[in-house]
Amino acid sequence: MASQIRGTLGYMDPEYFTTGILTEKSDVYSFGVVLVELLTGAKPNSMARWGEKNTIQYFRSALEDNRVYEILCFVVNSDDEMEEIQVFANLANNCMSMIGDERPTMKEVAEELAKLKDQHKAEEIDHSIVMQEISRAQDDENEETDYSETFYTVPDQS
Repeated sequence: MASQIRGTLGYMDPEYFTTGILTEKSDVYSFGVVLVELLTGAKPNSMARWGEKNTIQYFRSALEDNRVYEILCFVVNSDDEMEEIQVFANLANNCMSMIGDERPTMKEVAEELAKLKDQHKAEEIDHSIVMQEISRAQDDENEETDYSETFYTVPDQS
């Protein structure tokens, strides 16, 4: 009985493709590909945006050259957000290591994503507090210096 290798090209673990043996880390590779899709908005084998390289090849090249911002399918609003995206991109790259033993476990991936989520929430809270303080300071300033709406009545001298 012959067994066939099954899977979607682009998502398939390269070790599984060559050996026909699935491991716990095979799913990690595929998940890394999905993370790259989230960053780029492109399928892994697509060459539409990248010329002669497919999405995964271009992603790896951009990451190596510190040009992750070039591959994103969305706008980054701050340096803090870009740092989070860099961590996310590095995680995706680690998941897609060509050598299965070098990939993180899914538990480690989940923990790293949870840390990113918690960090992002904390930054949103900090940002919200800062914006409230700025708004409060502006209100206080306006109360002290805004005389444009002050009206004086002059008594009638007739």
